[in-house]
Amino acid sequence: MKREAQLMIGKITELEHELGEHDLVKSNIEKLAPDRAAFRLVGTVLIRQTVGDVLPKVIENRQNIAATIEQLRAALADKNAKAGEWKKKYGILTQQEHEVDQRSRAAEESASSKNDSAATSGVLA
Repeated sequence: MKREAQLMIGKITELEHELGEHDLVKSNIEKLAPDRAAFRLVGTVLIRQTVGDVLPKVIENRQNIAATIEQLRAALADKNAKAGEWKKKYGILTQQEHEVDQRSRAAEESASSKNDSAATSGVLA
């Protein structure tokens, strides 16, 4: 489960980078004349079109990438929730969680032993 979540995070990061590239291209070609030549990479083929033809496709691709990112984030949240339920169901702790749990138990025990010793150490007359 953790591996799947890491793969999703990697894909989200990759798509966010592509989203930034699309924003950069969009901001640069919006300023150009619509009849000016523009080149668009489709797969491994470079296609010559006009800015007027390329800009709507860049905007559409950007919207699709943003929608995919949101879907992946929702799937990641669901995956993390399922992993949390699974860990809770089977009592699984990471090493860090185990160490924190041990420290809190030790602190509780020392506090309770101080209270016990104070209650039993009365003055005898």
